[in-house]
Formats: sequence, C-alpha cells, structure tokens
Amino acid sequence: MVLGGLVAAGVVAWLSAPGKEFFAFAQEAWQEAGRVSWPTRKETIQTTAIVFAFVTIMALFLFSDRHDAAHGS
Repeated sequence: MVLGGLVAAGVVAWLSAPGKEFFAFAQEAWQEAGRVSWPTRKETIQTTAIVFAFVTIMALFLFSDRHDAAHGS
C-alpha cells in the first residue's frame, strides 16, 4: 500500500510541471557536485584533527575559567 502510494507520487511528480522542474534542478545539482574539487582523504583527516584540537583547547580554557570563577580564584 505504501509502496504503491510512493510509486503514484513519483509518477505524478515526474509528469507535473513542478515535478519536472524539480527533477531538472536535481540533475543539474548532481552534475555541479561532480565538478566540485573535493578534498582528499588526507586533507579531510588533517582538517578534522585541527578542528578537534582547537575545540579541545577551547573547552579546557573555558572549563578552567569557569572553575576558577566558581571558586573565587
């Protein structure tokens, strides 16, 4: 029943003007994503490590600041 409804919705979307516009937009977006210069695995890992280190340092800094303020130091 649900599958039939999904198929019917797909057919209606495929045949209607807004549906055709959406499918054209989705196809163009997919093509554009293929033209993007995606980072390599190494670059992604390095960037993630830098962000993780920065967040850890900031968390330690903010925690120590709150801890000192709470204890009157």
